[in-house]
Amino acid sequence: MIPDAPLVSIITPAYNAEGVISACLESSLEQTHSNWEHIVVNDGSTDGTGQAVADYLSDPRFVYRSLPANVGPGAAANEALRIARGRYVAVLDADDVALPRRLERQVSVLENSPVVVGVGSHLLEFGAWGGPQLSTWPTDPATIRRRQQRSLMPIAHPSAMLRTDVVRRVGGYDSRCLRCQDLALFIKLADCDFACLDEALVMYRTTRPVQFSYVLNELQYASLARSRNTVGSARSTPVRVNARSRVMTTMAAVVAWAARRRHETSSQSAACERSTPIQECLARDEGDE
Repeated sequence: MIPDAPLVSIITPAYNAEGVISACLESSLEQTHSNWEHIVVNDGSTDGTGQAVADYLSDPRFVYRSLPANVGPGAAANEALRIARGRYVAVLDADDVALPRRLERQVSVLENSPVVVGVGSHLLEFGAWGGPQLSTWPTDPATIRRRQQRSLMPIAHPSAMLRTDVVRRVGGYDSRCLRCQDLALFIKLADCDFACLDEALVMYRTTRPVQFSYVLNELQYASLARSRNTVGSARSTPVRVNARSRVMTTMAAVVAWAARRRHETSSQSAACERSTPIQECLARDEGDE
């Protein structure tokens, strides 16, 4: 007998997450909403990720797939989407932790707001450096819409719960994007409505201090994601990167890195969102083209 489909499919691509994934899976067990499945796709890990997940497979709500090689987070997430049975998919990275009411609060929004395709929340950043530190995201619908119009992240992807059918309709994640696949997905969903709850529902693991090389790479990958997924773009056309563009991207990265460092050293608990400085600088850069 085939069991009834869960309402929510939690999707977790995992690569070399042996030391952190147990906390991620435990957070699903602590959810106040119990009608879920948690799909873990092992993306060719070379550590003990598979063994760590195996400890949870006696609970039929946990589903495990292992890929023979590392294909990247976008392709691994698409494999989870392919087998997901839930009406909604909840993103949960292997090194993050969902707070107990996460599913309950987000399901309520999607069940009561048929036009909303995805709902996020604020984040609590933590890591070896300490924490948690609040990372806030816009909750005003007009502000979220303006961000979409500028091809910026409308909600925090690590906290996103999305309608499964809509994500599948746009083709899921762009597997060509080894980074910024979250931004690429949101660009494909640019005409959809999003909401953000005014509370933190996910603990998001970060590394501090952020390295300049990371910020620069993030800008470059974000530009590539935009060029491949913006409506009307020739997705198969190679992206030309001229000298001026490289200089502008580097300058934007300096500004974004400085903004992030100020955030990291601030004693304030209310923080800017993880990718806002990077994406805002990129948006200004592209606007000058």
